[in-house]
Amino acid sequence: MKENEIRFEDYVEDAAALLNMLSSDERFSRIIILGHSEGSLVGMMASLDEPIKGFISVAGAGDSADKILTEQMKSQPAFISDGFNRMLDSLKRGKTTDNIDPALYFIARPSIQKYLMSWFRYNPQREIRKVKAPVLIIQGTTDLQVTVGDAEKLKKAKSDAILDIIPNMNHVLKEAPADKEKNKATYNEPDLPLKPEFVTAITNFVLKTTR
Repeated sequence: MKENEIRFEDYVEDAAALLNMLSSDERFSRIIILGHSEGSLVGMMASLDEPIKGFISVAGAGDSADKILTEQMKSQPAFISDGFNRMLDSLKRGKTTDNIDPALYFIARPSIQKYLMSWFRYNPQREIRKVKAPVLIIQGTTDLQVTVGDAEKLKKAKSDAILDIIPNMNHVLKEAPADKEKNKATYNEPDLPLKPEFVTAITNFVLKTTR
């Protein structure tokens, strides 16, 4: 599939197809979904019509992607954030922007703008309310991309969910300080273990939902 043909719904359909395959495989008695970051929203939507026993959102956004990306762009130089906002305004009107600064290609190159448009349609707070299975929401306090506030929004939308805030865990689920450069350095250290509290939270939830 070419990049300019991919839509957010493709990810959801792929995940749902895999869930359907696993549920029909007698080797597996229970299925629990874990979605990380963008995968949190994918997991929520994929699970709606599938017989799952639990759903875990890890570092999942609490707002639609256009709001999250706009917030993230505020840390960029003004010419980049302004260019992104102009492109975003066009997408909201249903139009792509072909003439875009190369500095924005990492997030808004012309070939992924229709994907962004499809992604922006969905609000995680609305989607998580539809999940019928038990829900665990996990968020680290030193995540540079998603905030504790996002997790609290998901919890507010799904009041019976379990919310687990893990101190000093970043977006790649490692021990990390708040300092931006030191935090980002952990992204390239594969030998760093997952935060132990993260593993414990998942283990406890899985055991509880499979009893």
